[in-house]
Amino acid sequence: MIVIMKNAKLMISALAASALILSACSSSHSEAEHTHEFTVENAKPIENREASQPLNIKTSIYPLQYLVEKIAGDKAMVESLTGPGIDAHSLELSPKTVAELTQADAIIFLDGFQGAVDDAVEQSENPRILDISHIAELADTGAHHHHHDHEGHDHDHADEHKHEESEAGHDHEGHDHEGHDHEHGNLDPHFWLDANRMANAAHEVGHFLSKIDPQNAAEYEANAEALKAELNALGEEMKLGLAKCEINTFVVSHEAFGYLAKQTGLKQVGVSGLDPEATPSPARIEEISHVVKDLGVKTLYVEVNVSPKVLEAAAKDLGITVDVLDPIATQNDPALDYQQMMRKNLQTLQKGQNCQM
Repeated sequence: MIVIMKNAKLMISALAASALILSACSSSHSEAEHTHEFTVENAKPIENREASQPLNIKTSIYPLQYLVEKIAGDKAMVESLTGPGIDAHSLELSPKTVAELTQADAIIFLDGFQGAVDDAVEQSENPRILDISHIAELADTGAHHHHHDHEGHDHDHADEHKHEESEAGHDHEGHDHEGHDHEHGNLDPHFWLDANRMANAAHEVGHFLSKIDPQNAAEYEANAEALKAELNALGEEMKLGLAKCEINTFVVSHEAFGYLAKQTGLKQVGVSGLDPEATPSPARIEEISHVVKDLGVKTLYVEVNVSPKVLEAAAKDLGITVDVLDPIATQNDPALDYQQMMRKNLQTLQKGQNCQM
């Protein structure tokens, strides 16, 4: 265990600097902008539907596609608007795709994550839309976004995972987290990297499908509960797998992994804050080098669909390794589903953080 005291002031300064980077992928839409409430209660059942005809459902990102596929099975054809190899944060939609949203049986999306999707959903006037952001309980990154506590490596997880006050891996003493403060635009959208939050989303998706297709409600509800149990078990697996790590801080290209960090007790440092497309300045790279040296970091993590060049160069200069973490907003490999990708991330972190397994 490495406890750094003499460099605490330097560390805080270094980590605070990236709070100034624009958080393009943070949730920023105000609820007041919506003319509709996209809830289960407001969704209308499909009329005159043939029992043999699968539902046509569009989701904004792969994790939501995964939930529908697992819960609906062969009763739905599901497509994610964010296809393989696409950076989810900068997604653009063609007029044809926008038109298809109106014709879909239902849309499930995450409000505030992708502006193009938010606008298209609003324009579609589809009567069956679910916004998953409320049940996901997005955490406010807050004004003290990068004030990580690096003193010691205490992994007491007893009260680590409390949805009502989760802070996505950051210290926010005195910060009010009640409700979903969209007007500040500081919400971290990457909830699916916490499997327990995904379990809650599974329950909501099951409820939604039962509402719009009541003739199959019993099957949807049963599948949702089974999936919820699987995802909660995965959450425990993630926590146990990262409970005893020699290196407590992990450095990643952008801050997609705050929920995973909070859930497991690790500390996340993002080179480019919440915006994966922001190019870090030389000063920021220098700050990261201090983090690496002071905390004994052995691995820098790049991400799929984001250029690794900057971190690869930094790792070479520091004499440390580079590995890949997947934010799982897209499914780049059809052979790997959400749970498999989460376990792959777990194995990557266990190796890079020198964790006991």
